Amino acid sequence: MMWHPCAAMNRLRLLLGLLLILGSAALFGCPEEGGNLLPDDDDTTGVADDDDDDSTSEPPTPTVATPVSLDTDDGLELRGTWQAAPGVTSGPAVVLLHELYGDRQDFNLIWDVFQDNGISTFGLDFRGHGASPDASVDVDTLRITPGLLEADVRAALDYVASQSVVDPSKIGVLGLDVGANLAVLGRHASRDATLDNWGVATIVAITPDIEGIEALGGMAAGDLVLANAQYVAGENAPDDADDATALHDDSDDPKDLRIVLGTSAHGAAMLTGSSDARAGIVAWFSARLSE
Repeated sequence: MMWHPCAAMNRLRLLLGLLLILGSAALFGCPEEGGNLLPDDDDTTGVADDDDDDSTSEPPTPTVATPVSLDTDDGLELRGTWQAAPGVTSGPAVVLLHELYGDRQDFNLIWDVFQDNGISTFGLDFRGHGASPDASVDVDTLRITPGLLEADVRAALDYVASQSVVDPSKIGVLGLDVGANLAVLGRHASRDATLDNWGVATIVAITPDIEGIEALGGMAAGDLVLANAQYVAGENAPDDADDATALHDDSDDPKDLRIVLGTSAHGAAMLTGSSDARAGIVAWFSARLSE
């Protein structure tokens, strides 16, 4: 049997076509088999979901936590950490005051939450704590000695107020244990017209201690002038809950009392152990410092 020349030519064209298709598949791959086809990333024709070139789709660049040294009026050089909130100018800030025998790392679980809410932060190591130099008295005595820890807080507040990204009228203080006592005294000093204004707009005091406040401030708790404050304590720590409740009852509006159920946690343990407490703290500052 003889092949017709035209038929043979047609079969040859068909065979060459099949070989070309197979060769293309081997070179470029098949999408359903994990081939190497890439999305179009040309900004002139559209933006792909993972387009790294389109700056308008990027969130504000996170700022870097900056180590800081600052001087107190009585001649100590303290250590702290400053972090400006990304994309914020003339915005709010919160000074973080740790508990006795703690340091600025007490706040490790809440730094980023403040950043995400547009609030800059400054964490301080008190004298005799963390990387700061020793105090002139032992740590336990610091709790009840007027003028020492207050000088540390004033230096931190002055530093924060001097930052170009901060509105000095929107500075809050979050304090734990003795830091809470100092937050209360700072808020009192910022309301009492007879005292040197500390410039504290609002506070959150976690497990404050009225006896400690009286000792540090050299005053009776009944003389405190308070408002714009949130107080936090654990349900199963009756002394803490009683002091927080008493301070709340003696404060003017706006004010807030949070008794965290089922815990006796104190100071830093309350902050790290209760996500509800952390959320309530940031919500308070976000609301109070946005006005």
